[in-house]
Amino acid sequence: GGVDRLKAPLGVTVSPDGACVYVATRNKEPGPGSPGTVVSFSRNLLDGTLTFVGFVEDDAGGVDGIGSAVDVVVSPNSAHVYVAGQQDDAIAVFSQVGCALTFIEAHVDGSGGVDGLRKPEKLAISADGLHVYAAARKTVGTNAVGTVAVFSRALSGALTFVEFEQDGVAGVD
Repeated sequence: GGVDRLKAPLGVTVSPDGACVYVATRNKEPGPGSPGTVVSFSRNLLDGTLTFVGFVEDDAGGVDGIGSAVDVVVSPNSAHVYVAGQQDDAIAVFSQVGCALTFIEAHVDGSGGVDGLRKPEKLAISADGLHVYAAARKTVGTNAVGTVAVFSRALSGALTFVEFEQDGVAGVD
């Protein structure tokens, strides 16, 4: 049926309005150089069947930040999609219309003041849609420790880094 780029899927989500399904995939087996991809489907609200819409891929068409995509979440108003790119140490932001995605921006660990976003694995959006959270790993010396990076979310979907919490620091355990 024309479906493409579903090799090594790692995350899947349904938009809150039920109209779209997004799949985060590495697009090949894990390892260096795994291009990340988000595959989009429209969803029939009556029977749940899917229709392939398309995909966005890291380093193609201006898309960045989704290398080795591992998780995907959708804003409460179904207008924006956020993707964790493990290889890129990043969160990418997309707008969506008719389940098709358009790249807005990427936030990368160590760039523009962003910290605590190394190897992100899971994303969450607060119920009010005002914040995005990323569970990740930060390298401290030769050890990897767990972190939660916090971003505020604008109505435009854009993110602003707020802080990160790290295992073993300031009473976090």
